[in-house]
Amino acid sequence: SVSRPEQAWVRGVNAHLPAGVAVLVAQKVAPYFHARFDAYGRHYRYLLESSPVRSPLLVGRVGWTHLKLDVNLMRQAAALLEGEHDFSSFRAAECQAKSPIKTLYRTSI
Repeated sequence: SVSRPEQAWVRGVNAHLPAGVAVLVAQKVAPYFHARFDAYGRHYRYLLESSPVRSPLLVGRVGWTHLKLDVNLMRQAAALLEGEHDFSSFRAAECQAKSPIKTLYRTSI
């Protein structure tokens, strides 16, 4: 096992990641820790462009629609997802999550 300062691990790993991905923090964990199954939270960010013509500079980086979006209605709908819910309907057949019950703490539109 190599002993390095945690910030050195952050810089070293980031040197090998694509530009759109970055490690922010590194810390020592127990040998049995599993990054996927022991995570206590996740953060997702989805971007949607609403314009008459899609931007060629954003292809593959954002979703796109030519339709006008009702931001207030989107906020109301997103607020309904906050809290603890059963997301069974959204699970793939091969889903390995222990439970379909998840808590969404915050949405922002």
